[in-house]
Amino acid sequence: MLKRRSVMDCEVLMRINNGLSPTNAFMQLQQTIRSKYGERSGSPDNPNCGIVPDGDIFLVVGPERTKLHVKSMLLMAVSKPLSVMLGPDWKEGHDMRHHNGPFEVSLPDDNATALEIICSVIHFQNDKIPRTLAAGDVLAVAVAADKYDCLNAL
Repeated sequence: MLKRRSVMDCEVLMRINNGLSPTNAFMQLQQTIRSKYGERSGSPDNPNCGIVPDGDIFLVVGPERTKLHVKSMLLMAVSKPLSVMLGPDWKEGHDMRHHNGPFEVSLPDDNATALEIICSVIHFQNDKIPRTLAAGDVLAVAVAADKYDCLNAL
């Protein structure tokens, strides 16, 4: 059975055939992609993702501390847990209301890719949603959507 190869796999193989080591071929391809398309939001080199430029909070997600710039009112409208967390009775909501400028909400246990996708959907940023997802990312989105009770919004 023939294995389908991605364009990236073919590019790396072509560079290896031209005498580069696999590591150098991959690194060279990464540099080419970065120079052509810029940094991917949420990558370790650029841990900030502007879901919306006029957001009032940053979700600081996962161990890599990816920052998602979002609107709290949209999150509160689609998610009961986030509505409670950002409401006046919880520390995050209280601090947010008494803070000048964008406020940071720490979500260290969550998956940054999953929340970036969910927030992009909630904020109608369809151009930021990948056309295809790996199985692990689909699972991560499902887990996060269940955790924050926002399945209906997706």
